[in-house]
Amino acid sequence: MGFGSDLAGSIRIPAAFSGIYSFKPTAFRMSFDGVMGLENNEKFTFREFNWVLGPLGKCVDDLALILNEIYGQFKRDCRNCPLPFNKTQYNEYSNTSKKLKIAYILDDEYCEVCPAVKNCLQEVVKKLEGLGHQMIEFPWKNFKEFIIYGYVHFGAGETLSHKIMRVGKGEYPHKMLLSNTAADKFPSFVKKILIKLMAKMGEKRVSEVLDVFIKAENPNFLDKCSEEKDKMKNKFYKLWLEEDFDAIISPVTPFPAVPLGLGPQLTILFPFTIMYNILEMPSGVVPIRKIRKDEEFYVSKHKDSKTEALKKIMVKSEGLPVAIQVGALPFKDEVALGLMKQIERIFNFHEHPENI
Repeated sequence: MGFGSDLAGSIRIPAAFSGIYSFKPTAFRMSFDGVMGLENNEKFTFREFNWVLGPLGKCVDDLALILNEIYGQFKRDCRNCPLPFNKTQYNEYSNTSKKLKIAYILDDEYCEVCPAVKNCLQEVVKKLEGLGHQMIEFPWKNFKEFIIYGYVHFGAGETLSHKIMRVGKGEYPHKMLLSNTAADKFPSFVKKILIKLMAKMGEKRVSEVLDVFIKAENPNFLDKCSEEKDKMKNKFYKLWLEEDFDAIISPVTPFPAVPLGLGPQLTILFPFTIMYNILEMPSGVVPIRKIRKDEEFYVSKHKDSKTEALKKIMVKSEGLPVAIQVGALPFKDEVALGLMKQIERIFNFHEHPENI
């Protein structure tokens, strides 16, 4: 078992790519006190949503075991929620005799999910329906909003390069992050020209994100986006509460593991992880199976460099692990973990030696 920190998927994405289990708790159910390399002001670098510590393990029981021991135990951290692990609730929701109302997300127009991931999600939906759970597709169509508001607050008040160097105590960003920080070096008028050029060259998704990322250095724009983000959150919660969902399943990323160095170039395609950070919802990763030979392809309506990169990634991807994500309302961590346990029992990815 191990621990990681998660701001937009940094626990869940590596776990999904590696075929292991992980969990991002509700913010403030874990404490950052004692974490090496972080000063107090650096724990809250992004004011609109929080870094979270969470576990990674070889099965759901690993995650539940460690969280059972540490939830509610941070007596010296007044910011931490003193809510102990609810083992009764975890056992209740991991038992198939309790019939749940579960939302699911299969795809998105902004970043289409590859067939392997979508097929796995459909398999999970079918299996859960077979257990008597009610499965309803979540009525939300604009996941681009999560990427936009995420990048707005990544760029809030200072450039990403400055933010990385401040948190890294002056250490220059790794070369793999250069694609995310390169624009910081240009004056504003050059950035605006680049944005227009990229849009004309077919890179609309990149230009949209870069545009809001640069505008986020303006406090007035940031305040306006904060208001819009809160409206978006309220709309999401309203849809959830109207249907009275217990939990939700979704992709982790729209694609499987990528070659080393390519990940930072695809961060604008990670709406399904950052959404849980922005919504402050707990979420965890469950590996399902490996990619089959007939799933080694990717199609998209977007004709840009991201689509071309994903087409290349899917070539010879047979055998890579595919995972799904399970989420629940804030402070309902045990509900998400319980459903994760049910899904784990169905597919038993961790019990097959060839999958480890």
